Amino acid sequence: MKRILVSMLTIAIVAVVGFAVTRAYFSDTETSEDNTITAGTIDISVDDQNPWAGNFAIADLKPSTVKYKTFVIKNVGSNPAKIWKHIKGVETEDNGITEPECEAYVGTWGEGCTGGTPKNDIDTVIEYDMTVNGTTVIDPADGITLNDIESTFVYLGTLDQNQSMTVVQSYHMRADTGNWAQSDKLTFTIEVYAEQTTGGAPGPISGGTGQQTLLLENKDGSWNPIIGDGMWGVLKWAGDGDTFDFSTTLNAHGLQPRTSYSLVYAPDPWPQGLPGGQNTVLGSDTSTASGDLTISANTDLEYDLPHPDDANYPTGAKIWLVLSSHHDGMKMINWDQSKYLFEYNFVKYNDTNAP
Repeated sequence: MKRILVSMLTIAIVAVVGFAVTRAYFSDTETSEDNTITAGTIDISVDDQNPWAGNFAIADLKPSTVKYKTFVIKNVGSNPAKIWKHIKGVETEDNGITEPECEAYVGTWGEGCTGGTPKNDIDTVIEYDMTVNGTTVIDPADGITLNDIESTFVYLGTLDQNQSMTVVQSYHMRADTGNWAQSDKLTFTIEVYAEQTTGGAPGPISGGTGQQTLLLENKDGSWNPIIGDGMWGVLKWAGDGDTFDFSTTLNAHGLQPRTSYSLVYAPDPWPQGLPGGQNTVLGSDTSTASGDLTISANTDLEYDLPHPDDANYPTGAKIWLVLSSHHDGMKMINWDQSKYLFEYNFVKYNDTNAP
């Protein structure tokens, strides 16, 4: 009897399993095949060349003379792109010495020039300005030189697919340039950089080893640079190292006269301070009666830029020149945007002795 019950139980279990396997539900299946993902393109041409193979030579530049050079940038990629222009690799040389040049060196002219102190840094006396599609991007009234603008990414605007922009550059030697500059030669590289407009792309970053340069401008309420009002600055620092060394100086112009300003790291969010209360001032000084300012400092931050607590990390750090009275050494305590200078692009700095 016991054996019969076990057999009946086994049959019941098999029947239940069989029911579970063979029962069905109403259903429907739709299939999408051959799906693909294709990356978009960011690609530009210059003067219909891709890659850009052109260059130019300006001969016989003299004090008070102006030479213009024009090129056209076209977006030949499939996406809108932001465009920057970058001058780098500036080199100068004597390129031969004339008798008046030798005299300017306080040398002795005979079979060549002997003695004296040679000087060939003509990048400091060749001023530079630029327009894009007729709009001024660097104003001649600002007196920005090639030495000022070297290694600085200057924003030109945005190009949609198949759109073009015409860039007109002006090079002119200052009227007070002396005979020391006769026959001197200047060479440099022009680089045009394009980046996608979507996805929070940060733009080009200033940073790395060796001298770095950052252009500072005042900006309107929409954070667009205000060009040609005479208010601007250039920061040059030594790049990565034990300290944030800008003994090669910050030079700023068009500021409030006889007013203390501070160059600060401005981590987001407001009030632009770090949670630990670290110092964010890179250096401070007082402007002259004409509104010019020079700050030279060698600051041991003991952290990288950007700091990991910065909301922009790891995109890059923001550098501002603000009224010293609006900053308490760690964060902003007041706000008057019209009196400040802001970075043209983000900064990265590796503090090699950071804890």
